[in-house]
Order: sequence, then structure tokens, then C-alpha cells
Amino acid sequence: MSYLFLGLDGEMSSSELSEGGKLIQIGISTLDGNNRSYTMNPGECQWSEQAFAVHGITREKLSTSLSPEIVDVKLYEFLVELGADTKRRGKTIPVGFNVGAFDMPFVKDSLPKSYSLFSRKTVDLNALCFALDYSVDNGHVVNAETWKKRAKAYAVEKIGMENQHDAGWDSLMHIYCFEFLRGVMS
Repeated sequence: MSYLFLGLDGEMSSSELSEGGKLIQIGISTLDGNNRSYTMNPGECQWSEQAFAVHGITREKLSTSLSPEIVDVKLYEFLVELGADTKRRGKTIPVGFNVGAFDMPFVKDSLPKSYSLFSRKTVDLNALCFALDYSVDNGHVVNAETWKKRAKAYAVEKIGMENQHDAGWDSLMHIYCFEFLRGVMS
């Protein structure tokens, strides 16, 4: 079995899991068009107006959303359909900007069944951009921030629209950014 790279993104009620922040939306995407996004009602949680200003998901929308337990079952089934397997979890790799350090602890907390399918290895797109920092492209030195902008522009072109801070859209952007950066590195 080869690796199963999955664009992953989460939107949170707050950036601090340790202070009661919770995952409120998750998106998973593959390059071949399989994409799922779920908004969920985490119940009691820390609410950050700063986080709300980014994602725009209202408390009212959350109140009518699925529970994390139901989302966990649905996401688990979707991941298994894609080929994820608890016996080979090292082959299912989440891909995103800061996905391992930021998103995955929230996934582990809110969606433990789905989390059991993911490798502890991740592809951090920021790290790929840093690896390319000050490399030469067409005779010009390109810094990490410019590589990130180029990767995002490539993704927007592939997707055909932009809807940042929606976890479904962001997860799709992440997998296309990965495609772009892999191409640059090869």
C-alpha cells in the first residue's frame, strides 16, 4: 500500500485546546476529488471572538450541527472508504499548514475514532516552504513566503475559486499546495 495523503484542515472555537478550545469544523480532501467537510457542535467550549472573526461560523450554526460523536463515525467511514486502516495507520498522512502541531491535537481530542486512522507523521506545508527558502527559480532567489503564495495561487487556480477559512475548501487547498510544492522539489 502506498501512502494516502489527505489534505486536512480544522476550524476551532479557540486556538487553545488546553483552555477549552474545540474543533468545530473539519475538512478532508484527496487529489482525485474526494472531499468531505463537517461542522459540529462541540457543546461547552471556550469561544474566541478572534477565531470567529477568521472562520465566521456562528454559535447559532453550531447549535444545529452534528455532534462530534456522529461526525467521528461519518468521518471514520469516509476515511476507510479511501483506504485508511488502523492496522496501517502509518500510511494515512495528514497534509496542511501546521497540521501536525495545531490541527491534529484537536482532531485527537474531538474525533478519536477517526484520529486512530492517521499516522503520527504529517506533511507540514510550512516546512516544505522553509526547505525551499532562498532557492533559485528561473534565475531569481525565492523566499519561503513567496513559495507559500505561489502554492496557494496554484491551488486557487486548480479549485477555481477561493473560500479560505472553510475547512472543506482549505483541506482541498492544502492537497493542491502539496502537489505544487512536490513538483517544485522534484
